[in-house]
Amino acid sequence: MGLTSALAFGYDSGYCGSSCRATMATAYFNSATRQPWTDLRIRPSMMLGAATLAEAQTLIARGVAADNSWSTSSASPATGQAVLIRTNDVARSVRYNDFRSMVPSPVARLTTNYIDNFGGAATNNFVANQNNLMFYFTGLPTVPHINSNSFLPGAVADHLTSLGGMTEPDRA
Repeated sequence: MGLTSALAFGYDSGYCGSSCRATMATAYFNSATRQPWTDLRIRPSMMLGAATLAEAQTLIARGVAADNSWSTSSASPATGQAVLIRTNDVARSVRYNDFRSMVPSPVARLTTNYIDNFGGAATNNFVANQNNLMFYFTGLPTVPHINSNSFLPGAVADHLTSLGGMTEPDRA
């Protein structure tokens, strides 16, 4: 049982020990409630990737600064990109069918790029030198040239590998 699940659902030793089991399904998924504790007895929780209180506060401040940065009245860039890649790493590209099955919804100034590299060359598993990324999802244990890309405030990037996250902005 992960820490966030233990905080949200309450600790249950049945999910821990020598054999790992999936945590229970949650009624909060796809729920319209605005009061999860009152309605479902669930405390939404999350972890902040920070080693100190100051780092956590900086991370939160960046999130607040990104809030509403994509509104039509803001001074955000004219366009943003969503890049969704199926790589030749089958185990880490399991979400690609979900990406492709999403109903396209027009989002002002967002271009969605689906890249299907199933069975292709490793050099086609990532993007480099891209600007205005809002979403970047790929399936790789490490992502080459990640620092050559620029991300919009509030952007999300994921490569489906534990311990691979980066919450600090590029300091290079």
